Amino acid sequence: MIMAIIYISSTFKDLQEYRLKVIETLTQLGHKVVNMENYVAEDKLPVLKCLEDVEQCNIYIGIFGWRYGFVPKMDNPEELSITEREYRHAKKNNISCLIFILEESVECLPNKMDAFTGDNNAGERIKIFRNSLTNDALVSFFNSPDDLGRKASVAVSLSIAKAWQGTVGKTETFSDIERSPLGMSLNSDIINSIHSLINDTKNIGVLDINLHDGDYWWSSRLFLLSALVVDYTSIRCFAFLYNKEFIGLTTPLSILKSLTNAFPKIAKAYYETLRDYNFPIEDGQKIISRVQDYSMALGRMDGGEMANKVIVNKRLLDKWLGKSFMTDFIEMEHSKSDLAQAKQILEMKFSFVPLTQNGNLVSIIDKNKFAGNIAMSILDL
Repeated sequence: MIMAIIYISSTFKDLQEYRLKVIETLTQLGHKVVNMENYVAEDKLPVLKCLEDVEQCNIYIGIFGWRYGFVPKMDNPEELSITEREYRHAKKNNISCLIFILEESVECLPNKMDAFTGDNNAGERIKIFRNSLTNDALVSFFNSPDDLGRKASVAVSLSIAKAWQGTVGKTETFSDIERSPLGMSLNSDIINSIHSLINDTKNIGVLDINLHDGDYWWSSRLFLLSALVVDYTSIRCFAFLYNKEFIGLTTPLSILKSLTNAFPKIAKAYYETLRDYNFPIEDGQKIISRVQDYSMALGRMDGGEMANKVIVNKRLLDKWLGKSFMTDFIEMEHSKSDLAQAKQILEMKFSFVPLTQNGNLVSIIDKNKFAGNIAMSILDL
């Protein structure tokens, strides 16, 4: 069976028995299951950790009962629970979503239902969320842990088969990911780039960030860029360059998380400027307001932005990101056979594989899609 990385999302205490059954079933089938039971205490924002793990998975499983879940206050203008944010993030990243909802006929203890505890508008929010799930996706209903375990294992197998069938007939073997260069690190350039990505029709997955050779990208501006990219775009990866020379890859969420840890004052300045709008406002205007508010907040800090930023370079990216900064690449050589280069691509650890010529970035390959195309071409022989 094809191995899959599967993220389990749900509220915890009310559905713990159901979660454990799904985890046990899928683990026995050979899949890697990512879940909160495996989390350890980390100096990271819990929401960002959850969303980062969602990004790394092939399949998202959402299990929903009668609790809406914890609603973080920081960087959460829509006041969504962590479970709803995980679901939305999976949808945003085009991850296969398998939704399971507890049948209404199943008896629950009062302390496991918002309608009795009074949490989240006395159960109104979970009711609305359950209804939206049934309208937004194909859902399955379950009535016991064993019932859920069986249905989850079948759904995962069908999802994997469907994903592989989707590669039939596609000829772009190397599966290049569309890239977009970012201009300068001025606020106006960041705003223009985010606007372009929101209106993107090319399915751009990678944003090229050119550090050039000197005082070009500041940590404060990189934080702003990553926060806006996470909130408003479908960009999956940042590619850092010195002019055309490849430096490394990482995800926007990893940058946001690492800079939050490295520069808590800058992060606090950004999150404290977030505000709710009591009137309809387009994303474009909202982005402009966010950038302006953030700039003013930095200006109020001791010494302003100049005293609280550092110049971004490869050494600092290595320090901030650690293992999340992928610096390996494949140098394209005419002397190598196609089979040898294909083997190199498939052996890379990261989902995105940079190809270079003389150290300069040429393209970035979606390794998972590439592997699927190769498999289907073999099956067609």
